Amino acid sequence: MWLFKQLCSHPVWQGNLVPWPGDSSGRHLRVRAYKVMAENALRRVRLYDARASCFTYLANNGVPDHLLALWAGHTNARTTKRWYVKPNVEDLRPAAETWGGMASLPTPSREKL
Repeated sequence: MWLFKQLCSHPVWQGNLVPWPGDSSGRHLRVRAYKVMAENALRRVRLYDARASCFTYLANNGVPDHLLALWAGHTNARTTKRWYVKPNVEDLRPAAETWGGMASLPTPSREKL
């Protein structure tokens, strides 16, 4: 989120939905993002990965799916959940603990036929 705020604070964004008209590749945004990362000694990450991390964080902290989709510019919340919200290790821990409990149950002995 901090990186997102830094990028959006750039003067070129003020009053513009598309900061660099005609640049559909997003090159200018990537250049700016990588510059902010370098200036702040942050690991360089792809913007797609940063976007997915933000949506995952927001989803895990209770932001409703329809708001995530709206922010992502999607008309369908399922698209946002499918492509951007990724579970991490902590999200999977309850399932792993349940599985571990099932796997540790004693095996019933089989009767001979």
